[in-house]
Amino acid sequence: PEALSTLGRIQLSQGQAERAGRTLNRSLELRPDSASTRYWLAKSLATQGQSAAAAENLTQALASPSFPERAQAEADLKALQTAQ
Repeated sequence: PEALSTLGRIQLSQGQAERAGRTLNRSLELRPDSASTRYWLAKSLATQGQSAAAAENLTQALASPSFPERAQAEADLKALQTAQ
């Protein structure tokens, strides 16, 4: 699952948001409790204009007590909620 998560982040950084979303979803199938992977999936969804799905995934990620991208996830969720 970690390799898939890393691949998804690379795909996202290369502008392949849809492909990244598929890869990150596969990673979550294998490890559904990964808040970091869910955060990156939310970034992919937001890039594709799927704000509601992105906000849902950010909310789920933020239910986890600690993950490296937590502060950015909080900021991203706030920005999505403000934009709606």
